[in-house]
Amino acid sequence: MVYLSSQIVDSMAPRGKVSRIQFRILSPDEIRQMSVTNPPIEYSDLCEEGKGKIQGLIDPRQGPSDQNSKCLTCTGSYIECPGHLDHIELIKPVYNVAFLSKILKVLRCVCFYCSKLFVNPNDSKIIDIIKKTKGKYRRRLAYIVN
Repeated sequence: MVYLSSQIVDSMAPRGKVSRIQFRILSPDEIRQMSVTNPPIEYSDLCEEGKGKIQGLIDPRQGPSDQNSKCLTCTGSYIECPGHLDHIELIKPVYNVAFLSKILKVLRCVCFYCSKLFVNPNDSKIIDIIKKTKGKYRRRLAYIVN
């Protein structure tokens, strides 16, 4: 349910018990497949004739931008539409600053010249980490990096 002033509006989203939540980074191909627009966002303009510009930053296929519009993807209202993913094709890679510290830690674990890890696999700490994290590779990386 969504509360808007004194109104209570039911959402079109299905309801159910949440059993788990998983966060991950999507690959560029996954993002393109999930994107509601093809071709992607190409214009920096927001509006055209008072409405969201197609292939602009607030393309109406991403969801309504005001309370009087309908979504062009799901036909939901401002309240009902969950919003839809879109993407911008960039000419060069852009690094997410939120991941820079992790990336640097990982890079500092590898030799620049021969690409070998700066870790002795026979070290007792490494053996202990491998035992603790059997099958849990992300957790293993966190133990080794930290």
